[in-house]
Amino acid sequence: MGRAQRFERKQLAKTGLPDIGKRPQLVCKHCLAAYGDKARNDDPPAPKIVKNAARSNTVVEEVSSTSSDKHQRLIRKYFDKVFSEDELEESERLLIQFQADNCLPDRCVEKLSTLRIFIFLNKACARAIPKRKQLTRILDKYSNVEEEGQLLALSNRLEFSGGRLNFLPDVWQNIAKLHLLECMLALFGTIVTYGLFPTGSRHDGIAIAEQMEYVMIEIKSKGWEIGAVVTDNAGQCGRA
Repeated sequence: MGRAQRFERKQLAKTGLPDIGKRPQLVCKHCLAAYGDKARNDDPPAPKIVKNAARSNTVVEEVSSTSSDKHQRLIRKYFDKVFSEDELEESERLLIQFQADNCLPDRCVEKLSTLRIFIFLNKACARAIPKRKQLTRILDKYSNVEEEGQLLALSNRLEFSGGRLNFLPDVWQNIAKLHLLECMLALFGTIVTYGLFPTGSRHDGIAIAEQMEYVMIEIKSKGWEIGAVVTDNAGQCGRA
């Protein structure tokens, strides 16, 4: 009707017909005025009530080839990519390194402050920032490659030197302490986190020993030679 949205209700008038679903039947005031104007020569049709939200078939046919009924199209899909595939992978790699060095959570890429600083530095870079879920998939992709590379390098070193894998069983809160990591690194040279395994609701020595045995069998089946089991002999490890 060419009016501002806040005046829409003022452009309609009640028809006096019975309400449908507790809602009055309305008619456009401008349509009534145009129909009642005898000076017009285009002979407008009489106003009628459109039921069931009838739509124009021509409009539906025009947009059906460009829109999807499954999801809303995002505006960024209509623009060309700023970076090539190689440049985008390099951008993601640098972003993940920045995240890891600063101990930032995955949701940091969705913060408005992150977007503002990227826009200030370079608008093209801001459009290349991945979403939080995409960042998780990127981390999974590169973590697998990095893990395989580190394990292969360590296994080659053990095979060349005749060394053995010293198995450290402990809870994560303890082995994360800096002093214990420094001691292990000084004694054995290299530390690899093989996995974080839950112990369930049981925390007695037998349950922990069973879990240790399961992990050691799995490590042995993959070709690792275990030399010793190292522990600080405190807490849960002491009971095991």
